[in-house]
Amino acid sequence: MASRKKTRPRRSTRSGSRGSSARKHPLQESLFTKRAPPAGARPAPTAEANTPAAPPVPSSRLRHTARAELQARYPVHVSWHVVDHIPNLRAPELMAAIRRAFIAGKDRFGFRLVHFNVQDNHVHLKGEADDKEALSRGMQGLAVRFAKAINKVSAARAECSTTATSAAS
Repeated sequence: MASRKKTRPRRSTRSGSRGSSARKHPLQESLFTKRAPPAGARPAPTAEANTPAAPPVPSSRLRHTARAELQARYPVHVSWHVVDHIPNLRAPELMAAIRRAFIAGKDRFGFRLVHFNVQDNHVHLKGEADDKEALSRGMQGLAVRFAKAINKVSAARAECSTTATSAAS
C-alpha cells in the first residue's frame, strides 16, 4: 500500500471570506483614555457629591497615640531634616565632617549609633538605647556634634528637625 501524504486544507485567499476557523482578535484598549459612555447613560455618582465639607481641626486638638515603650533590644530609626539653606550634605567636605562627628559621638550616654545614611537634605540614623533617657541624651549629643560639624565647614547655620520611629512598632 502506498502511503498517503497528509495535507492541510487550503485557506481561502479571497479577501471577503475569512472562513469559520479564523478568530476575530480583540481590540487593544488604551489605559489612559476613557471609553465614551453609552448614549443616554448617567454619570456615576461621586463620593463627595453629597458629603458636606468638614470644618478644619486646629492642630492643638489633634489626638496622638503614645509611642510604644522603648526596649533596649530593638533599634530605633531616626531621621534628621536640615533647614533649606544648608548646602548638600553629601558634599565631600561636609560628609567628612559629619562622619568625624558621628564617630566621636557614636557610643555615649547608653546610646549606640549602629548605622547612618546621609542624603542631600536629611540623615537617617539607626541606633540602640538602654532606655528613653539614654536615647534622648545620646541623640541630643549627636545632634550638637552634627550641627557644629556643619557650622564649622559651611557658612550657614545648621538646624535640625527630628523624627524618631521604633523598629519594633
